[in-house]
Amino acid sequence: MSRRSHSKKEIESALGHAEANGWRVVPGTGTGHAWGRMYCPYNDTDCRCGEFCIASIWCTPRNATGHARTLRRIVENCAPHRQKVISLRVIAESKRRTHEQDQHGQQQEQQPGKEKEQTWNTPSR
Repeated sequence: MSRRSHSKKEIESALGHAEANGWRVVPGTGTGHAWGRMYCPYNDTDCRCGEFCIASIWCTPRNATGHARTLRRIVENCAPHRQKVISLRVIAESKRRTHEQDQHGQQQEQQPGKEKEQTWNTPSR
């Protein structure tokens, strides 16, 4: 089921970012100042001082770019999300190091006993 899009492109982009990170975006009924709400997938009490990562999305904010930046910041500063991102970065870094070590070992196996020749660059007269 697709949701209706926000009228401000900056905010719509931020909502897409939130949805890509697992957040649920629920448009409102159309009454009041809020366009809808964003709900965190983790629902953790440690997150945002116990506010459970629920954020209101304004329909017509004074500064759409600033409101979009705030929505992105809410997603990025979510405590469980941040821990997940950090652990994924650590895993990716360890895989990269292992891959580099494997490639370095394969290069040495292909040329056993063959040492790099030293060449000197001397100017000719």
